Amino acid sequence: SYLAATILMNIPKIIVLVLVQLLLSYFLTGLAISTECFLTAYLICLSTGWVASNLGLFAGSMTSSVPVANALTAPLIMPFFLFGGLYQNDNSTPYWFYPVKYLSWIRYSWNALMVNEFADMKVIECNDDTAGFDCIYTDGRQILAIYGIREVTTMLRRDSRWELGWFKLKAEGTT
Repeated sequence: SYLAATILMNIPKIIVLVLVQLLLSYFLTGLAISTECFLTAYLICLSTGWVASNLGLFAGSMTSSVPVANALTAPLIMPFFLFGGLYQNDNSTPYWFYPVKYLSWIRYSWNALMVNEFADMKVIECNDDTAGFDCIYTDGRQILAIYGIREVTTMLRRDSRWELGWFKLKAEGTT
């Protein structure tokens, strides 16, 4: 009951902290400037922060001391980071790590944020004088393909035919 009460009491704190962090980082990094994209990113980051906070509370409630809880959380969370999609392409994960890959909330958040940013990006503009680098990718779907992200896995398409609450589902092959 203590864990449940603490989880409920932390909701307002998580809402404010995630909003402040996202307000600082979203616009400074040059992400898509639209209300819908910002609110979607906020909901994704809010759910990620809530899950991470609750996992830390769970690890702390399972141990008798703070140093043991701190020592336990790093090895517990590290596999989720490694197979979350940022450090490794989603398509290159060996099959024996699939349970960790599909349990990783970081993977779903990463995929959703990537789709939120790149799925509707039709043209990527490149300057010819970009320090000698060639423009390899011309639209957002190519960026998603690099990371092995399929849009149907994230349930975040805004031009879909079916709606499920805030997010929309898109079937394979439909436009």
